[in-house]
Formats: sequence, C-alpha cells, structure tokens
Amino acid sequence: MAKKNTPITIGDIEVMPGERTSISLPVADLYTATSLSMPVEVICGRMAGPVMFVSAVVH
Repeated sequence: MAKKNTPITIGDIEVMPGERTSISLPVADLYTATSLSMPVEVICGRMAGPVMFVSAVVH
C-alpha cells in the first residue's frame, strides 16, 4: 500500500497533498525598483512518490 504524501513548502506557501496551487515566486528587484517574479504551478500528489521539477525559459 502506498504511503501518504507530505506537504510541499515553497517560501511561506504550503501545498497540502492532493492540492494544486499557483504562486508568484519573487526572483529579483531591478535597479528601477521594479520587482520580478516567476509564476510557479505546484502540484502535490496524494500519495508519496518521485518528485519532478520542470523549468522553461524564453530569452
């Protein structure tokens, strides 16, 4: 039988097992005092298992 999963914590956001949450992760502040953030989609499975991180960039 599969084990229950534990919450995923990113910054001060906690995503519980079985939940999916969109967060805006602060990345940097420009010299103009403009803040840059990166959108992150966090999916926490109900059961424990492998963890995957996918990142993509357009430059």
